[in-house]
Amino acid sequence: MKVTMGINRQFCDNRTMNFIGKVILFVFLVLAAIPVFYLVKGYIRAKAILKEKPIDSTVNEIMKKKTSVPFEEISEKCRRVIIGTEDTNFYKHHGTDWKPFWDCMFYNLTTGFWQTETINGFTLRKTKGASTITNQTAKVLFLTQERTVSRKITEFFITRALEKNLTKDQILTLYLNSIDFGDDCIGIGPASNHYFQIPPSELGIGQTASLQAIMKCPAWFHPLKSPEEFRSSRNYGLGSLVINHVISDETRQLLKEREWNLPDDERIVLLEEPAA
Repeated sequence: MKVTMGINRQFCDNRTMNFIGKVILFVFLVLAAIPVFYLVKGYIRAKAILKEKPIDSTVNEIMKKKTSVPFEEISEKCRRVIIGTEDTNFYKHHGTDWKPFWDCMFYNLTTGFWQTETINGFTLRKTKGASTITNQTAKVLFLTQERTVSRKITEFFITRALEKNLTKDQILTLYLNSIDFGDDCIGIGPASNHYFQIPPSELGIGQTASLQAIMKCPAWFHPLKSPEEFRSSRNYGLGSLVINHVISDETRQLLKEREWNLPDDERIVLLEEPAA
């Protein structure tokens, strides 16, 4: 009798372990299938978007606008300031800059999602972004502003297509001609004329730093409507330019003390670009 009970107990234990093992395997397979599902969904969606709105025709449509500015007519100071604040490795990566991406992911999961700040009546989570210039171009030209995993994966595939079909200079030109700078100014041409009454070819370091501060969110960082928030955003960008070796700290201090819309004087210069 005792032997029989022992066998039955062992049989039940084995069945329980088999059941637990099957449950664990099932959960593992489901969790493994979720990212695959989103990847396939994002890829299919990206292909459909680019079929309906091909890259070549999108580029032609934007550059044919009277307000669009070709690469050669955008000052070097403007180009280097934008890259130095928005995507310092722009000419090195292939669409996604993975180190900042994972750094921001870790920060957002551990800190950013759990903290908020209020700007002009809007309550925001203090998350950080790691979108490259190509990522932002893909989002502005082909996608909506929704914040979903599906949209981000679709953006990744469109980013890869942009990098494959266009040069870096073309992508930067598209970006600067598509960004919202507030006050109904879409693109660097209208923004330069509206805020400073000059063409983009004459934009200086300080003026471009001001535009970069505005374009982060024109509704929150407008120089006249929200001067304190604008100044904070601009100073943060100037700090990034020092860190990324675009300007010296002395130049940053000079720009902090000057009015946001003034042209550069002879003291305000770019640092030499490091040898490739």
